[in-house]
Amino acid sequence: MDYSPFYCKNFYKERRKKASEVTNTSSNDNDTAIPFQNSKKRLLPSSKKYTGKRKKRNIFFLALLVLLCFAIVTLSADLFSGGTVFDKLKETFGSNYIGKNYLIVQGNYAVKNKAESEALAVRENGAAGFVYGTKNGYCVVLASYQDKKSAEAVMNKNTGVELLEITMREPSDNGLNDKQKKVCGRSLAMVLSDIDALYGIIDTVSNGTKSIESAFIELTDMRNTLLLMKEEIIENNLPEDARNAYLNIIDPLFGGLDAIVYKEPDSYFLAAIRYVLIGSIVSFGVS
Repeated sequence: MDYSPFYCKNFYKERRKKASEVTNTSSNDNDTAIPFQNSKKRLLPSSKKYTGKRKKRNIFFLALLVLLCFAIVTLSADLFSGGTVFDKLKETFGSNYIGKNYLIVQGNYAVKNKAESEALAVRENGAAGFVYGTKNGYCVVLASYQDKKSAEAVMNKNTGVELLEITMREPSDNGLNDKQKKVCGRSLAMVLSDIDALYGIIDTVSNGTKSIESAFIELTDMRNTLLLMKEEIIENNLPEDARNAYLNIIDPLFGGLDAIVYKEPDSYFLAAIRYVLIGSIVSFGVS
């Protein structure tokens, strides 16, 4: 049992008693005795208060120093790179930034027909075979990943492929009333949720933990809810630019799922899902 409060209490009691005796003695017998002083007057200010303030001040200056170093390094890198660093930061942390996906691509074709021929060939092996236009021509997308490390691991295991980063951006909702903004917000959330679900379906069907039949039912449900979402966007009389922007991110997903569920699953089932997934990602992303 801890008796420290009892001892502490009695210790101070004895101390006060002795101090009183010293005071009485000094007034009656010995003029040179040191009188007991009021503890409140002779106590120095608590060092804890100053230590706390000093720590906060040190943390503040440390954070300021780190930010200053980061700014100097970033500015230097931007100067040496011809301004591409700041462009990349604005691209990544812009107000309409949603996220990134990573595409495994192969080929660099000047003519789209050649890319389409290659796409048909890779689709035979279960790859997406999605033809994607870049600044330099056309490439064929084999697969997509949400995690960069996973994409890099796949890229390093295969020859003749490259990694293409897609930055996903949200369409502008400027000029919309509150009701219209809510509708657009729900549609965007639905598409992003379906993209996540497609990644999950591809993984679970590939490793055998989900049957093709179960996946087919999930895809059918997605298709139906997207159709209702499209109708809601149209019914809410959005301005033309906003309506088209949000329909453009729903249509690739809806159209792809519509094509899948209106025929019996075949050997291209996974390749078709990969194709639809990539089409959905690039519909509101930029490389």
